[in-house]
Amino acid sequence: MTTDASHIHAKLRLAVRLIDEAAGGVTALGLAPVRDNVCALGEAIACVSEVLQVVYEHEPSLRPRWLEDPNPHPGVSRAYGELIIKVEQLRESGEHHAAIQSLQEFLKTGPPRMFAELASSQLEYIQELDDTEDDKNS
Repeated sequence: MTTDASHIHAKLRLAVRLIDEAAGGVTALGLAPVRDNVCALGEAIACVSEVLQVVYEHEPSLRPRWLEDPNPHPGVSRAYGELIIKVEQLRESGEHHAAIQSLQEFLKTGPPRMFAELASSQLEYIQELDDTEDDKNS
């Protein structure tokens, strides 16, 4: 069995990918409590990522280049992250209109293209949910 840094790195990267796929499966199957289960898997990814950081310190050549590049939009990244948490909370509580309004307000600020596309996709998804709820109530 080989136990060099590159081998450990490959296994840890695989673990992150598999846990991420499992989180998608939990969501798709609706394994309740979905939010708690997905959060637990997210914490597992965070733990594995911490070990990856140790591997990168031990063997810097394994560190992906994208980790070296500074975030070109740190303020927008934080604002978008906070927005998505808020939108998810509103969506879970059935407040679709408030979630839609929050996303529309974010889009009016003219965020960078990547964030605008992500927010637009989330907006479409919640609008579809809202339309489905309206149809059920008619």
